[in-house]
Amino acid sequence: MTRKQLWEENEDHRVWIVHEGDYMYFVTEYKVDALLDANKRKQVDFSNTSALGDMVQVASIPNAMYWDWHKQGILDDEAAFARKLNDSSLQHIRTNNLRV
Repeated sequence: MTRKQLWEENEDHRVWIVHEGDYMYFVTEYKVDALLDANKRKQVDFSNTSALGDMVQVASIPNAMYWDWHKQGILDDEAAFARKLNDSSLQHIRTNNLRV
């Protein structure tokens, strides 16, 4: 029998304790809907014809994705980081359509 109890909840994640027979483990669920919705709004509002400054936000990524990329060494490799940000399957983390 599986039993699930909420251990912790805040604005960006939930942590569950899951009991399965003799085993117990933690499951973390990240709340990314608000972040992805904000990214979508920024994509719509972005204008290619407006003047761009030196610093233009190109993406906003969830914390879990950041730490996963950090663990993989992607954040330390400029080319790998640019490939991730330009990957069309990850367009939901983008805030505009500029290439990195």
